[in-house]
Amino acid sequence: MDIKSTIQESINSLNENRSGILFVCDINLKLLGTVTDSDIRKGLGNNIDLSMPVSKIMNSNPVSISASVSDNEVRKRFIKTSLQSIPVINVTGKIVDYRLREEFSLLKRTKGNLMIMAGGFGSRMGKLTKLTPKPMLLVKEKPMIQHIIELAVDEGFEQVFISTHYLAKKIQSYFGTGSNFGIKINYIYEEKPLGTAGSFSRIPINEGPILVTNADILSTVGYSKLIDFHFLNSAAVTLAVKQHIIQHPFGVIRSDGIDFLECQEKPIWKTNINAGIYVLDAELKNLIEIDESIDMPTLIERAKKHYGRVKIFPLHENWIDLGDADVYAKES
Repeated sequence: MDIKSTIQESINSLNENRSGILFVCDINLKLLGTVTDSDIRKGLGNNIDLSMPVSKIMNSNPVSISASVSDNEVRKRFIKTSLQSIPVINVTGKIVDYRLREEFSLLKRTKGNLMIMAGGFGSRMGKLTKLTPKPMLLVKEKPMIQHIIELAVDEGFEQVFISTHYLAKKIQSYFGTGSNFGIKINYIYEEKPLGTAGSFSRIPINEGPILVTNADILSTVGYSKLIDFHFLNSAAVTLAVKQHIIQHPFGVIRSDGIDFLECQEKPIWKTNINAGIYVLDAELKNLIEIDESIDMPTLIERAKKHYGRVKIFPLHENWIDLGDADVYAKES
């Protein structure tokens, strides 16, 4: 990628290739830096403009190897860095090749497990959920939860756990064991509502990351990108966030008491909202009491207090919360 390229162009390029990394070069192909999905997320977290040059977010001290490096040494580099690809350079710093993590089969990591929180009553949907659980409402001729499961299959996930309560049998009878959908499906039934996080304590997994999503969230984000980001930052919790922009309809006056400071004409407020997609380490189950009703924000606060490793994952991908009847009507 040329050093003059924009951050938006780097996003487009990363989406088109499978190496997980971009090499930023000058006109002579001399390596100047690298850009990964994680670099882009960190830039978005700092509210950087996508029209800015890629140099604003690139790693200017990238990992690279020479052509003479042994496979064993390359393997060690992959283990140490968690990169998916490492550039090979000659003595002048020019890129002559690259090595892929997938070349080393022992380093391949399973995408793990997905948990879908589908036990809610869907009260915001009104009469639509009187006889149908919200996750089974149709979006483009499929239950909304099916879109999530199909994305998990495409991403190579091994199994899905679906937490159910309201009209649970309708979900279970449709998906069954998951054999017709190409993935193993397990069900965690809540005898009583346990909030948006309570059923997490019942997942029969004791180590590693678990991707958790609300059943009414549809996004084009790659779930594996979330897990890679989680690993790379040694997080206990990674929560996806989406930038929400509000423009004030009036001019805003800032003052110190009765002393005028400035007038801001229809200012824009940018905030990050909870996107309803998370990666949680299995050890967080220990923070939930047996049969405790607990919401996800409370669990995240507990994780922050006990582990202190809570990271945000800014989304630039399409994202829709279908939990509102008006939004659902537009998308269905």
